[in-house]
Amino acid sequence: GLCFVLGGGRSGKTHLSVMLADTVAGAGSYAHLLEGDTLDEWLQETGDASELGHGEVIIVDDAHLYLERLVPG
Repeated sequence: GLCFVLGGGRSGKTHLSVMLADTVAGAGSYAHLLEGDTLDEWLQETGDASELGHGEVIIVDDAHLYLERLVPG
């Protein structure tokens, strides 16, 4: 699934991302905590993100920086 958290500057979105990553790790899984401005590089390096292992999650901080660069189609 996908969840998008929207909030103003300094509203705690990054702290929420870190807390989610810690919670995932505490449950025995692995969280990839990434920045939106480098997500495209990570995707190119790792290949198909659908190949993640069971329980792995991707948390993207400042995802809008990645989404703004996408071209429809």
